[in-house]
Amino acid sequence: MRVSAPPYIGTALLALVACGPSVDLDGSPGAEAGLGTSPGAPGTSGDNGNALETTDSGQAKLDIAAAFDVGAPPPPLPPGMCPPDCQLQLSRDWIFNGPPSDRVDPQSEIAVVDAGDGTTIVADQREGAITPARLDASGQQLWTAPLALPCDPCRLSNIALHPTSTDLLIAGYGADVMGMPIAVLARVEREDHTVVWSVDSPLVDGLRVTPRAGSVAVVHETLIVQPVVHAAPRPDLEAIELNLHDADSGSLILSQPIASAPPPASPWVPRAASFDQLVVVAYAGPDTQSQGQFTWLDPLSGDVSLTAIRTDPIAGLVSSEQRVISIGRASGGRAPMLSVRSATLAEPAEWEVYEDSEFDFHEPSAIVADQLGHAHAAVQLTGARPSTVQLWRWTETGDLVWRVSLPLVTDPAGTPIALDVRDDTSLILGSFSEGGVHVERRTPSCQCG
Repeated sequence: MRVSAPPYIGTALLALVACGPSVDLDGSPGAEAGLGTSPGAPGTSGDNGNALETTDSGQAKLDIAAAFDVGAPPPPLPPGMCPPDCQLQLSRDWIFNGPPSDRVDPQSEIAVVDAGDGTTIVADQREGAITPARLDASGQQLWTAPLALPCDPCRLSNIALHPTSTDLLIAGYGADVMGMPIAVLARVEREDHTVVWSVDSPLVDGLRVTPRAGSVAVVHETLIVQPVVHAAPRPDLEAIELNLHDADSGSLILSQPIASAPPPASPWVPRAASFDQLVVVAYAGPDTQSQGQFTWLDPLSGDVSLTAIRTDPIAGLVSSEQRVISIGRASGGRAPMLSVRSATLAEPAEWEVYEDSEFDFHEPSAIVADQLGHAHAAVQLTGARPSTVQLWRWTETGDLVWRVSLPLVTDPAGTPIALDVRDDTSLILGSFSEGGVHVERRTPSCQCG
C-alpha cells in the first residue's frame, strides 16, 4: 500500500498532446477559461495548493504538480498536464440555468450523467419529486418532466445508463401510498422521457433504522443491482442487502444478504459499483461513528470474495479498470481533509491519498473515473468567498494530475455538487443555484506563449 500525506504533489499519467497557444488537451477549441499556475508561482497560494484566487475574468486558477528534478532532463509529460511554460485552464464550453425557485432544501439532490451521444442528463429531487432533463450538445434543454413514480415523497440516489438500450435508469427510495418505506428503480426513455417501467421493493422500518436505497450498478449487461438498508430481525441492527433486478423488465429477481451492523450515527446511503463480474458494495461498517466497509460478491450466488474496512465513511464509489476508488472525509484530523482510496481484490489498500483543504467541505463528495482510469473528484467548500468548488484529478496510481478551485455559487443541498466526465475528459458539473438547476461543461486545455 502506498500512502501520500498532505501536502500531496504528484505527477500525472497520460501521454500529452502538444500544446500551442490555447490548445485543448483533447483537440477541441476552448471557450471561457480559467488559467492555472504552478505551485508557488506569483498569484497562487504556494505549496499548499489551495489557490482560491481567480483571474480578472472570474475564472478558475489551477495548481499543477511540478514533475521535474533540477538539473535532470524533464521526463515525458503525462496527458492532462501542461508543459512548464504553459498554464492549464478549464474552459467553460456551455452553461445551463433552470428557472429559479424556492424549492431547494437540505434534502434536495442532483445528479448528472454524460449520455454518450453528446447530450447530458441531469436529474434533480426537490420537495419529494424527481425531475430529469436532457440537454443537447450545446447545453440547450431538449425536455424536462417530473416522473410519476410509486414513491411520495421520493429521494434520488443516482442516475445511470441502461446497459442494452439508450434508456436511463433512475434509482431512489421513499414511501408508498400507505406510507411504507420502499426502494425505487425506474427505466426512462431518453428521447421522450416516457417511463418504460418502475418497480418498488418493500423495506422494513425500525425504531433506530432509517430505510434507504443506494446507487445502482450494472453487471453482465443483464442485471441491475441496488444496495438497500432496512431493519434487521434484531432491533439493534440494520440489514444491508443487494437487490437484483432483470435489466429488461426491471423485475426483482432476489435480494442477497450482505451484512448486519448497528445503525450509523448518520444514515448514509450504500454505494454499489460493478467490478468485472462482481459487485462492490460500500456501506457503514461496525464502528458506527467512523468506519465504512466494502464487500466484493458474486451477485447471483452471493459468494463473498472479500470484505475490507475503510477507516472513514464512504461518500462516493466508482469502479475503474480492475480497481474501485472511494472518497470520503478523513477521520481524526484537526484540519478538513479529503481521503481517496483505491482497492483491488489482490490489494484492498492499493493506495490512498489525503488532500488537505483550507476550508471545510460539504458531503457527499462526487467521484468519477474516465476511460484512462483517472479519478476526478469535486467537493463544495464551505466558508470560501466567493463560493467555491474544489476539483482534483489523479492517475490510476494515485498521482495528482491537477487541482483547481472553481468559483461556483451553489445552494445548500443534500448533494451540493454532481460530477461526470466525458470520454474527451471534459467535465460536467451540476448543482443548484438560486433554487434552479445549474449545469455546465468545462474542458481542460493549455494556455502557452
